[in-house]
Amino acid sequence: MTNKNLDNILSNNFFDFWSNFLFFLVLRTQKINEVIGNPIDGIIIQIICWHHLLLTMENLPSEEQKFASFDKTLSLWKKELSLNKLFQKNNEKNLTISAVSTLAAIPFETTRRRLKKLEKDGWIKISRKTGISYVASEKLDKKIVIDIHETEKNLLKKYLKI
Repeated sequence: MTNKNLDNILSNNFFDFWSNFLFFLVLRTQKINEVIGNPIDGIIIQIICWHHLLLTMENLPSEEQKFASFDKTLSLWKKELSLNKLFQKNNEKNLTISAVSTLAAIPFETTRRRLKKLEKDGWIKISRKTGISYVASEKLDKKIVIDIHETEKNLLKKYLKI
């Protein structure tokens, strides 16, 4: 599909596309807030998990990254030991409080306080050496992969049918 074709499809179907996209975002955010506990922590956890996923996928050879299945990605996601090595190996890619604050558009001090609480609750680890990292555990992975991701996947299927 060319950009021109895509532009025509979007122009001719903008209301259906956009209203359903916003509906997807609202319901996804609602689920994340329900599972994580509040909107600020939900945004912060999304950023940390996105970072975790990017570092995880960098562990794959580039030709495999394009075609990584959900199961393959999930198995890599859970390999905390290899991920710790990856964080140490890529310290220029450490996630910082400033980066999370900027990406979330949340004031630095609020971000710092929320990160400390998330660390206390066992969601993340904060280290000067490795930055902020998601703590993979069966309990937390269930919340992310089962509770949130299943909802996202079902919403995305409905959205893509449009």
